[in-house]
Amino acid sequence: MSVVVQPRSAHSASAGRWRYHLAWLLMAAVVLTIAFICRVPEASVMLPGVAAPLPEVCLSRRLFGLDCPGCGLTRSFVSLAHGELGRAWQFNPAGLLWFAALAWQVPYRAVQLHLLRGGRELSVRRGFSEGVVLALMLACLAQWVLKEAARWF
Repeated sequence: MSVVVQPRSAHSASAGRWRYHLAWLLMAAVVLTIAFICRVPEASVMLPGVAAPLPEVCLSRRLFGLDCPGCGLTRSFVSLAHGELGRAWQFNPAGLLWFAALAWQVPYRAVQLHLLRGGRELSVRRGFSEGVVLALMLACLAQWVLKEAARWF
């Protein structure tokens, strides 16, 4: 049996990648779990066993009374976690894309962690992740512009 000893720099880089993928996996799992636990009976998000809704966290809505492009994403996520596609669309249509991208992180990061154990990693084309995030942000902006335009016209 032969043992391959990686140079210290390669080992620390691998450990850094391991922590990176693990952090993404845990973050996605926590957000999805919270979405499954919460409910949206009216227009507010409720935690089980708590009589009061979660407080409004949108700074734009709190300060100016105006929705921001991300308003409704939490309610959209909770609705999607409970299979309520229509409600999720009403809260924020871009939430469907964000939820799918987040849900994809669980199997993707699990595979990456598994591969890193063997010293390998799936390679993603440079700029792909940034492009996906940009597309998701543009989806939020586009749905917001359309929603605001419908209010004015």
